[in-house]
Amino acid sequence: HRIRGLSEHFVYFNDDTYLIRPTVPEDFFRDGLPLECAVINPIAPANANCIAHLQLTTAGVINQHFNKRKVMRANPGKWFSPKYGKLLPLNFLFLPWGRFPGFLDKHLPANYLKSTFREVWKQEPELLDKTCSHRFRDFKTDVNQWVMKDWQLASGRFMPRSVNIGKLLNVSDAETAAKAAACIRGQKYKMLCVNDHIEGAADSSFMQQIVDSFEMILPRKSEFEK
Repeated sequence: HRIRGLSEHFVYFNDDTYLIRPTVPEDFFRDGLPLECAVINPIAPANANCIAHLQLTTAGVINQHFNKRKVMRANPGKWFSPKYGKLLPLNFLFLPWGRFPGFLDKHLPANYLKSTFREVWKQEPELLDKTCSHRFRDFKTDVNQWVMKDWQLASGRFMPRSVNIGKLLNVSDAETAAKAAACIRGQKYKMLCVNDHIEGAADSSFMQQIVDSFEMILPRKSEFEK
């Protein structure tokens, strides 16, 4: 949010996220608010040192500043939107809980208000400064940009968006690489995250499938590329 000239409305991309179909501004913002999936999702760490611990810290920050029941009661249409499809029952399932047990994080381009960053930084300066001081993130103590997304959900500054706008592709071997390549060629989704866990030159052929699929659907170089 300290970037000079950054718009109040902006979209945050990680380096493994892609747009693979034409998009319009209304895919990201409507009525001046960011589009997002407000789905409660319990945190289940896969091991002792993974990103789920970071998500747990984020949920703690949100619960410290917001009352879950008041939040959902203030915007029932946003929390119980049919756009969430088969994930909607999760919000009903956790309705009796007094606190948020976690949020759905789609690993896709995220839509933000710059004013949200200013507000969260004002409320949690120590936590954010400490996070920024780490060259490599500490899953046990840090947060990431998701705390801004979840803050927007809790404060009601969002509009519901379909959970089917994008998909996370985890690529770890030949089989998952082939599935990812097919998903890219099919262009079923507007957005993708290709999260690869392949190491070593011996497996470069797996990733080449994905590169070839991108070349097929996006043959022209972006005007922003050198």
